[in-house]
Amino acid sequence: MQRHPSLMTLVTLALILAYFTRRDESGRIANFSTADFWRAVILMVTAVPIAVLTNAARVTGTGVMTYYYGKQATEGMWHDASRWLVYLVALVLLFGVNLLLKKILRGKSSEMAKVSEAALITHHSSLVTKSVLPLIVVLILSGVAINWFANRAEIAVQRTSLATFPPTLGEWKQKGNDIKFEPGIESVLGTTDYTMREYTAADGRIANIYVGYYASQRAGATYHSPQNCLPGAGWMLKEPQYITVTTADGRTFTANRYIIENGVYKEVMIYWYQGRGHIEASEYRDKINTVLDSVTRRRTDGAMVRVMTSVGSDEAASLAAASDLAARLAEQLPPYVPE
Repeated sequence: MQRHPSLMTLVTLALILAYFTRRDESGRIANFSTADFWRAVILMVTAVPIAVLTNAARVTGTGVMTYYYGKQATEGMWHDASRWLVYLVALVLLFGVNLLLKKILRGKSSEMAKVSEAALITHHSSLVTKSVLPLIVVLILSGVAINWFANRAEIAVQRTSLATFPPTLGEWKQKGNDIKFEPGIESVLGTTDYTMREYTAADGRIANIYVGYYASQRAGATYHSPQNCLPGAGWMLKEPQYITVTTADGRTFTANRYIIENGVYKEVMIYWYQGRGHIEASEYRDKINTVLDSVTRRRTDGAMVRVMTSVGSDEAASLAAASDLAARLAEQLPPYVPE
C-alpha cells in the first residue's frame, strides 16, 4: 500500500551520478578511469542498503505518527509528503556517499591519470576495441536475455478457489460468512483470490484468518506485509518473535508472531508467506525464492497467510490457540496455494 524509493531506480541513479561526476573522461573502461569505475560499482552496491534503510525508517515513522496523531497521519497529503521525503533522503545519502568516495579515491585517480595519459593517447583505438565494443556487446546480449526472460509465459498451476476453503479446521468452526473488503481495498491489495473469515474454537474463542493469493507477482502485484499495512490502520506492532509451528503430521515451519494493539484492542498475530513448496517468515527470503523460482520454475505464485485472535487475560493461551489454528490452516492450504 505504500510507495517507496525503488531499488532499481536508486541503482540506476547511482550509475548516472558516477558517470557524470567522473574525474577522467578518457578512462579505459567505457570512459571510466579505474578509480571512477570502482567508485561507480561501490556506489551502486551502496544503493541497496540505502533503499532498505530508508524504507525501514518510513515504516517506523508511520507507526510513530499513527500512535501520536492517528491514522490520518498516513493518509492524503501526509502520505504523499512522507513518500517524497524518504526519496529525497535516499538521494541525499547517495550524493553524500559519492562525495566521500571521490575524496578517498582522489589521490589514486590523479596518480593513475598522469601515469597512463601517454599510453591512452598512443593506444586510443585499441582501447576502444578492448573496452567500449565489448561493453556494447554485453549490453546487447543482456537486453536480449532480459527480453527473453520477461516474455516467457508463466506456468499456469491448477488450484482450488479459496471460496471453498474448509469451514472446519480441527475443533475450529467457521463463524458466519466470508468477510469481504471494500472494492477500493481489494484494488490496492491486488490479490487473485483471497479469503478472510472468523473461526470459533470449542471454548468460544474467536480467531480471524486471512489468505491472500497471487497467481503472479511479475507485474507489480505482490504481498502486503502486515508490518506496512497495519500501522496505517492504527495498529501498533510489538514484541516481534519467530515461532515454530508444528502441524499434525509433524512438519514444522517458522512464522512471525506479534502482539498488536489498537486502543483497547490487543491481539496476537501470526503470519507467514507460503507458495511453490516454500513456507517463509522472512519477506526478503521469500522474495529471493520468488526471483529464483521465476527463472528456474517459471512461477511466482504464492500467498500471505495471517491468523489473529484476542489476547484476553492469558497471552500464553491465546498464542497456543493461534498456533493451533495456524498449523491446521497450513495443512489445508496446498490445494489452494499450490506447491
